[in-house]
Amino acid sequence: ECTLMLSNKCPWQLRSLNLWDNRICDRGAAALAAALERYRGLQYLGLGRNRISDAGLTALCQPFEAKRLDEAGKAAAQAKIKEDEAKIEAKAKAAAKAAAKAKTALAPPKFSSGRLVRESPQYLDELEEKKPSVEGEESVFWLRRPSELKVMVLSENPVRLVETIESVQPVGPKGVELLVKQTAAAS
Repeated sequence: ECTLMLSNKCPWQLRSLNLWDNRICDRGAAALAAALERYRGLQYLGLGRNRISDAGLTALCQPFEAKRLDEAGKAAAQAKIKEDEAKIEAKAKAAAKAAAKAKTALAPPKFSSGRLVRESPQYLDELEEKKPSVEGEESVFWLRRPSELKVMVLSENPVRLVETIESVQPVGPKGVELLVKQTAAAS
């Protein structure tokens, strides 16, 4: 249910999801991770005081993990990024053309309450080249999928191993504050 809600039917207005004290286990964390693969507009994910262990934390960070690519993967990633850039550019041109045709700046769409409707953000995957530290070795390419996530709270969950937190930090969500207060790993 969570996966369907977040990925298919979720409005882009959803920025914060607070699921504190809901008995979410590792299986629920894996379902949320599957939804986060598709929906990248969430800025805050509160999962404190649940039943998420080291396995659930690892699953939650999986959608944000940078993936190492071989030559075939690099070529496919570059083609996909070009295709996405073309779609974004075509959408921007169509919007500019519509605005020019109207000869006035179109007012941003609003809800009946007067609040602005948030546009569906366009994301481009990032392809990073890591130069070899030793001369003669080949460069390594990493694919990262950006998102708007800023804070993920997992306080008061049974995350036990410091090694789990250390392992997800370099590959987890870039620029995200991961809060694990009052866990066995934080002690």
